[in-house]
Amino acid sequence: MKETANQYYQLVSRQHRVMLVMGLFLAASVLIALNVGPIRLNWSDLWADAHSLQWRILVDIRFPRVLAAILAGGALSMSGLAMQHVLRNPLASPFTLGVSGAAAFGAAFAIVVFGVPSWLTTSQSPVAHVASRFFTGGLAFLFSLLSVFIILLVMKRRGSRPSVIVLAGIMTSSLFSACTSALQYFADDRQLAEIVFWTFGDPGRAGYVLLLVQSAIILPVMIWMIRHRWDFALLQSGDDAARAGGLNPARFRLRVLILASLVTSAVVSGYGIISFVGLVAPHLCRPFIKGQSMAMGASVLFGGLFLLLSDILARSILQPVILPVSIVTAFFGAPFFIVMLIQNREL
Repeated sequence: MKETANQYYQLVSRQHRVMLVMGLFLAASVLIALNVGPIRLNWSDLWADAHSLQWRILVDIRFPRVLAAILAGGALSMSGLAMQHVLRNPLASPFTLGVSGAAAFGAAFAIVVFGVPSWLTTSQSPVAHVASRFFTGGLAFLFSLLSVFIILLVMKRRGSRPSVIVLAGIMTSSLFSACTSALQYFADDRQLAEIVFWTFGDPGRAGYVLLLVQSAIILPVMIWMIRHRWDFALLQSGDDAARAGGLNPARFRLRVLILASLVTSAVVSGYGIISFVGLVAPHLCRPFIKGQSMAMGASVLFGGLFLLLSDILARSILQPVILPVSIVTAFFGAPFFIVMLIQNREL
């Protein structure tokens, strides 16, 4: 018993050290990200004049972008890990299950059918801009829920094998991609430009009001997920074991998928589709964090670090051109997805 307790404390101590290293890497990445861009900041001159152009670049452009990358990366990584746990599928994520594509269709539907202005419209007041984002985000959430219910319906009829869930996700993603293409066909030039701009996921569209609204949605869900981390571990043991432990697996699974869809919709409605973060970040984090006690918190932290590093790379490759971060994450995520398909014999 004493030896087991010592092993447990050693494991917890190791996890704390890993979390600390991640936090230090994240802090260093923030400092690097604030200084990456077409215009180099002179820090000595920056603090001398709070009304200079460099100060405005730092405060109004780069700092919100950094915060958005950390928040969005952590949210997508958390959603991906939660989906992998409740569906017991290592390939589950908001992107691979079609949740991101469905949310993007909801946003495109708001632009074309209801004429909601998007990022390309600069004449909006801040209040109208936030109101349009709320409406667009609401439709994105509703359609993402539709994709989740399609996945659950397929699971109910055909079982929860990983191959069934992956194929259902591909089908759902293709369906909503076709619907988005249909909207593009009937859209005018301005609407078409906004929809295409939407598909390029990028945290550079962030502002402080949008970050505040998203934080009010995402942070409570993060706290809830972390507080229920042992329920995720219980569900991993099977539905019968979960019922024996006092957990209703069907209700918990549905609740988690709805909350993951809400978080994904909040990210997609703000920055567009950012692919593969929910798949890659949890798996890259897993070898360093053993056990369930800190898996969710570490996944959130590493997801923010992963997307921030991807954004730094997107702003550095072709300076002064700034690439959408979704291009960089797709270059990392697609080969990672293929390798997992090859290595996982259960699929």
